[in-house]
Amino acid sequence: MKYPFVLLLISFAFSLTGQTTLEELVEEGIAHHDAGNYDQAIASYQKALALDENSALANYEIAMTYMYAKQYQNALKHADKVIKQGDQYAVQAYVTKGNCLDAIGESKKAVKTYNKAINKYGGNYMLYYNLGLTQYNAGDLDKAEQALIQAINDNPGHATSHFVLGHLMHDRRDKVRSLLALHYFLLLEPGTGRSPGAYELLLKQFGGNVKQTGENEQTIFLDMATLGGNSEFSSAELMLSMLAASNTLEENKDKTAEELFIKNTEGRLK
Repeated sequence: MKYPFVLLLISFAFSLTGQTTLEELVEEGIAHHDAGNYDQAIASYQKALALDENSALANYEIAMTYMYAKQYQNALKHADKVIKQGDQYAVQAYVTKGNCLDAIGESKKAVKTYNKAINKYGGNYMLYYNLGLTQYNAGDLDKAEQALIQAINDNPGHATSHFVLGHLMHDRRDKVRSLLALHYFLLLEPGTGRSPGAYELLLKQFGGNVKQTGENEQTIFLDMATLGGNSEFSSAELMLSMLAASNTLEENKDKTAEELFIKNTEGRLK
C-alpha cells in the first residue's frame, strides 16, 4: 500500500526540479539580448512574466529589449509598470522610458521624465547623462552642459559623458574645454570604435587656427568670441595656438604626428 505513495512522491520531486524559475528565464533572456537575439529574449521574458506579471526585474528587462528592438510603445508599457512599483529597478526604468520618448520625437517629455526621476531618487549619473544628451540633441546647449558636468561629478569614470561634453564644447567653439573633455575621454577609452574620431577632433581643434602664410611665416587666427573678456580660458586658448605654431620649428621637423601630440599635450597640462 505504501509503494504507490512513494512513486507519487518521486514523480512530484521530478516535476519540481524540472520547472524553470523566473530568475532562470530572465537570465536566459539576458543572454539572448546580449547576443542580439531580441525576439528570443522577449520570448524568454514573456515566459517569466507568465509566472509573475508584476516582476519588476522581468518587466525592466523586457522593456529594455523592446527599446533595443525599436518597439518603443511596448517598452514604455513595461517601463511604466516598473516605475509605478517604485522598485530597485525604477531608476533604470526611467532611463529606458526617457530614451524611448526621445527616440519617438518626444524630447520634452523625455526631459520631464529624467527630471522627475532626479527629483524623486536624487542624483544618478545615468539620469544626468541621458538628460544632457537629450538636451544636447535638442539644441539646448547650456542645460546640456550643466547635466553632463553633473554626470561627470557623480561618476568621473563615465567616458561617454566626457565624449558628449567634448563635442558640445566644440559646437560652442569652446576649444579649451572641448580639448579637456576629449583628453579625459581618450584616457578612459583609448582603444574603442569612438576613439579615432575623438582623437581627430582633438587634433583638428588644436592646430585648426594656425596657417602657414609664407615660407617661414605662420599666422594665428584668433576667435574673438572665445578670447573676449568673458572667457575664463582666453589665455589658455592663446597658449594652445602658440604651441600649435611651434610644431613647424626646426627642432620639431623630424617628429611624427604622435610625438608632436605627446609634446603638445605635455605643454598643455604643465
